[in-house]
Amino acid sequence: MFTLVLTAIDGGIPQRSGTARIIINVIDANDNAPVFDHETYRASTLENTVNGSLVLRVHATDIDEGTNAEVTYSFTHDVSQNIRDLFKLEPVSGEIRVRGVLDFEETNVYEFDVQAMNSAPPELSTLANVVIDVIDTNDNRPVLQLTMVSSAVREDASSGISIALISVTDRDSGEYGEVHCQIPENIPFKIEKSLKGKYKLITNGFLDHEITQLYNISISAWDGGFPPLSAMTFIVVSVIDVNDNSPSFTQSTYNVYLMENNAP
Repeated sequence: MFTLVLTAIDGGIPQRSGTARIIINVIDANDNAPVFDHETYRASTLENTVNGSLVLRVHATDIDEGTNAEVTYSFTHDVSQNIRDLFKLEPVSGEIRVRGVLDFEETNVYEFDVQAMNSAPPELSTLANVVIDVIDTNDNRPVLQLTMVSSAVREDASSGISIALISVTDRDSGEYGEVHCQIPENIPFKIEKSLKGKYKLITNGFLDHEITQLYNISISAWDGGFPPLSAMTFIVVSVIDVNDNSPSFTQSTYNVYLMENNAP
């Protein structure tokens, strides 16, 4: 608003004058686009975040007045339907919330643009970039797969003979994806790591078919999560008999009594 004083003076002697006050009101025009607080917004959220949880809030201001300064938020037209299904952008508050199922193993980062637009014509808008990092959780169990299985072993087999190769995978990352394996103690077998994600089941001790003909061996695996997730599988190994025992009499001496004069 501007206030002016207009004075009019005549040509007489003495001069006489009169004044009038002029008030000029400047009507706002929508000539300023909204401005985001940041060019890029970055936040992180766990992959098991429940629907409706707040991830971040974008905010823009418009220095115009009244309806010219009212800002609404929306995704830009090139934002994929997948992102729209996973995240909801509140048009008035600028809050971005989870609305779908996130999976770190599928996608661990989402990047998209949002726009802030004022309300009065001509509508003016501006863009900001949003980056959301998905944090892995321990939501996948180890998977055990047996390959190169030998279901039978000779009882005279030496220690170190391979019985099976076990492949172990876990889709989680970091320590959540680190897997350890074990088998029961006090059996003539052991499990040892050979390559990344690979274990070998080998003989480790004396086998005797006459004592144990069949071993049902449980192989368990657990990851590094807290609490850890585990899995188990079984392998049946039969012990093949070999001719390693000589015949033996039930007693060392047998006494036989015969009557004399028996016919031949």
